[in-house]
Amino acid sequence: MSLLNELGIALVAWSPLGAGFLAGANEILPEADFRNHNPRFTGDNLAANRSRFAPLEEVAGDLGISTTQLALAWLLNKDGAVYPIPGSRKAALVAENAAAAGITIPSDVMARIDALAPVGAAQGETLL
Repeated sequence: MSLLNELGIALVAWSPLGAGFLAGANEILPEADFRNHNPRFTGDNLAANRSRFAPLEEVAGDLGISTTQLALAWLLNKDGAVYPIPGSRKAALVAENAAAAGITIPSDVMARIDALAPVGAAQGETLL
């Protein structure tokens, strides 16, 4: 049983897609984009993070889903009440994100994701 369940509380996941990183928004950013000031999206950190999290694209492909859906479904499949609230600017993305709620990730794949992307694996500080 997770601590969340034990305490009877839920967690709202802030920035569940890594400020768009897990949604594929990690290429060249427009000059006015706030992520240009986010250490995880700048310099050597961006290249390191792209490389570090690239294997998640393969996991998503194996499941026939997008990397975005993988990230959201991973949170929703965790033991406990975790509620990701991704920001979306297009109706199609809202529908894609919502579809993640119906995805069940097998336990062996959950373990693989945990190993590929452990807590603290991203290079660079996060902005709060």
